[in-house]
Order: sequence, then C-alpha cells, then structure tokens
Amino acid sequence: MTHNMRLCGLAWLTGGCVIVAAACGSRAAATEMTPLSAGMAGSSMALSFGVDAAFDNPAQLGWPQTSRMQLRLLNIGARLSNNGFGWGDYRRYNGANLNEQDKAAIVASIPSDGLSLDAGGGASAMATRVGRWSVHASAFGAARGRLDRQIVELVLYGNAARPDWTFANSEGEALAGWTAGLSHGRAVGHLLGRQIYAGFTLAYVRGLYYARSENPRATLSTQANGLTGAAAADVTTATGGDGLGIDLGLATEMWPHWMASLKLENVIHTIHWNRGIQTRRYDLNFEGVTVDNYDDSLWVSHESVSTRPAFSRGLPIRVRLGLGHTAACVRVAGEFSVSLANRLGGTTTPEIAGGIEYLAAGFLPLRTGVALGGTSGYAVGWGTGLWLGPARFDIGVRIDKAIWIGHGRGMSGALALDLAF
Repeated sequence: MTHNMRLCGLAWLTGGCVIVAAACGSRAAATEMTPLSAGMAGSSMALSFGVDAAFDNPAQLGWPQTSRMQLRLLNIGARLSNNGFGWGDYRRYNGANLNEQDKAAIVASIPSDGLSLDAGGGASAMATRVGRWSVHASAFGAARGRLDRQIVELVLYGNAARPDWTFANSEGEALAGWTAGLSHGRAVGHLLGRQIYAGFTLAYVRGLYYARSENPRATLSTQANGLTGAAAADVTTATGGDGLGIDLGLATEMWPHWMASLKLENVIHTIHWNRGIQTRRYDLNFEGVTVDNYDDSLWVSHESVSTRPAFSRGLPIRVRLGLGHTAACVRVAGEFSVSLANRLGGTTTPEIAGGIEYLAAGFLPLRTGVALGGTSGYAVGWGTGLWLGPARFDIGVRIDKAIWIGHGRGMSGALALDLAF
C-alpha cells in the first residue's frame, strides 16, 4: 500500500504543480529592473538619474543632466525565488537516494504555510530620455504560486504513518503584458530653501495573459478496502485586456550632495480583462484503489468550462523611500520599500536596503549592496559595467539568502546598454 501511496502522492504533487503552473508558467516575466538596482540590492532609487529615473523615480528626471539625450538600447531583468530551497539543496538531493535525515531536512526547510514560488521579469528596448522627458515601452509579467507542504511529506514518507491527508494550501496567480509609458520630472518649488522635484509616469497597459487558481483542494484517506480521495480546483484565465498605470514621485536635495527620494509605484495599475475569459473546474474522485486494481475505471474525473464577466486586476501599490549621497567617485544609498498586498511580486513585509557604488578609473563602476526583510529575508547584490565615452554597459545580480550565486534561494539579474549624447 505504501508503494501505491507514493504513486498517488506523485499524482497529487503533479496535480498541484499543474494548478500552480497554470498561473506561473505561462509568462514568467516582473516590473522593470535596472542593473543599478540589482547590483545595489534594491537601494538605488535616490541615485537613479537620466533614463534610470524613468524606471526608478520620474521626479529625478527634473534633476540637471550632463547630457541632453540618452538612448537605452536594451534593458532586460528577471527574477526567480522561493522560500524553501537553494541551489545547494538542489545539487545535494537531485538524483540522490534520500535517507531519513535528508527527508526531514527537506520538509523542515518548507514553511508551514507552504512552498512559495516567485518569478518575474521585464524587457525594454529603445527607451529614450530627452531633457526632462522619457518615452519607454516594455514587456512585463509577474507570477506567484504556493504548494502545500503536506504534498511533499506524502511523496517523501508515503502513507504508512499517516492514513488521512488534506491538501488545501496551494494557489497560483500570474499576469503578463506590455506597457508604453511617458515619464516627466521637473522642479516645482522650494521647501526650507531646497529645490523640490516632482514627476509622474503615465502608461498604457495591455494585458496579454492572466491566470489564477481558486480554491484548489484535495483529500486522501487510507481505508481497509484501499484508497479513497477527491480533488477539485477552479482555474480562471483571460487572454486580453487594457488598462492604465500611474507612478508618482518626489525628490529633493536635502543637503549638498544628499538626495531624498519618494516614489508611489503602481498608484494605479489595473488591467480590465475582457477577452477570452474562462473558468475551468476540475473534479476528480476515486474509491477503493489498491495495487491490484489500479486502473482508470476507478478514477472518475470531470472538467467543465464556463464564461465569466470581465474583471480588473493589476500589480499592487508599492511605496519606496530612499536617501543617496554622492562624493567624488563614490556613491552610497539606502532605501525602504513595502507593498500594500501580498501578491504578484509584492509583499507587505518591509524591506530595508543599503548599497555603495565606486567608479574605478573613471570607466569601471563597482557596486554592492545588502537588503533585509521583504520576501527573501536577506539578499546581497553585486554589479559592474563598462563606460566608454557615450556608450555604457551595466550588469547586476541580486542573490537571496546567500552571498554567492551557487548557494542562494533565488536570484534577480539585469543588464542594460545605453548611449548618451
């Protein structure tokens, strides 16, 4: 019976992953990330000027620029993280014969509320900054899923010690689309003798795909005549919609060479999903399944499809507050950020980050940073680049729960190529 339970456990695991992957796997893409932000572990906002300001804080587009025009030929960023396993765990357990200590370690690494997965990314090309204005277009996406810890326990231990199981702590949600935005920043007045800058980003948002699993649940019971169980889930998908995005920002030079920056991100970010909306309901029941009679006739499954009215869904509001200091070839910064909802790359757990950039030899930026809190608990950033005349290439990575890539529980990365005139 234990062997059969392992097969059923794998089936439940597969089903759970399908439910989550329906939301997470379609377009594992996030909001725009810059190499400066990744390399400084998310602390760069107060140091973002020029075309970077269009993505970090549009108010800082109003700051006097050293070049009249910038062209960002390419910007790509992506992230992938979870709250349980790291690359080292994968290398240790993948393909290995697991003993009891290994199994206990795997289960202990998963929080009681489940294994959460977070993925995202963004890409833009030909973003421009002319004076205090910026025009940019980018593809984006965000996804989050959670898998019930009991599914992993069942796969590892089987049903020998525990006859009855209930799985109700899995979920998933994702969206993907593209946006075309206009950003502007300018001086708007003085406060205590200091210039105040304000800015906005106004964007048209086009939704390409949305998916959400609703109320996935399953039960499994070991009885005298075999295994009895049931599973059900509703998966809602949409294939098109239109919406609006608005970001707002403020900035000021509090003291000479000290910049304070505030951004309200996704003040409005909503997509009205009104095309291809479907809700699929999946039901599965079985009774009296044993090793001897394990065949399809004992499994009763049903799938139904229904339409539903249009709905609105977007990214959560995020508040960012930063402070940066520039001195010769060294820049330092700190940042506080928090989202107002736990979904799609956002968390209500605050994050505090700090970082430093050193410009070596006038053309080689070296960056690092540390973040505490947020979805990762802690993270470390590393970044560099090559600045040759009007051309600039930058790259940055942020590693969750580790200093080096090979030991983290997740990673974010970005690269960009700019021209300044």
